[in-house]
Amino acid sequence: MHGRDPFAFGMTQPARLDPKTLPPLPPPDGLPELPLPMVGPMAGPPIRLIGIITSRERPPVRTAALSVGADLVLAHVGDAVAIRYKVEEISDDGVSLVDAAAEEHVRLPLN
Repeated sequence: MHGRDPFAFGMTQPARLDPKTLPPLPPPDGLPELPLPMVGPMAGPPIRLIGIITSRERPPVRTAALSVGADLVLAHVGDAVAIRYKVEEISDDGVSLVDAAAEEHVRLPLN
């Protein structure tokens, strides 16, 4: 058995940085001012209704296919979506959400 480690092949020792040789940070007045996150009601949820799936069982169970950013979410009544919203109702023509932060009802129509 050889004393070689195949997982360490080609690895070099990490460079050690001396904090004394690093350039100083820019002054705070030279930094851009970033907007604060929105608090309160938003113009609309960052959610799109893609479709509604209805099961064949009786009574039928509806599932909402939602686009949340780059994600596809399959949600049922009572499920939390995008942390802030809860699915209140799924009908043939849309989905009703409750915005927990603003305590508002949001309707996503099926287009």
